[in-house]
Amino acid sequence: MKISDLPRPVTASKADWLPGDEWLGFTPQGKGPDAYSKCQSTIQNQISNGYVIEYVTEGMENPNPGFEQHPRFVKQRQDHENYKGRLIAIHRLRFTSQPLINIIGDDD
Repeated sequence: MKISDLPRPVTASKADWLPGDEWLGFTPQGKGPDAYSKCQSTIQNQISNGYVIEYVTEGMENPNPGFEQHPRFVKQRQDHENYKGRLIAIHRLRFTSQPLINIIGDDD
């Protein structure tokens, strides 16, 4: 299947240095009291009844000092090597009023 074969348009792209697993994360910009609502508004405008493509960036950030050999980071680095520079998924996002903890769980 090609992107042009999708029944709706691609309305946004999500680039990250890790492939998403069960969810896509969107990070609010800034630390003001309206940062989260601005982030949510941007996402809702981008969804616009279309698809979001997920891309893994070529580069990867360095971990905080002392975590270079942490098992989770080592696995993340390997995952990045396997997927970097690729379009890896097409997502259809849906609106929900559920609390985030219900969607991604307590640990995340």
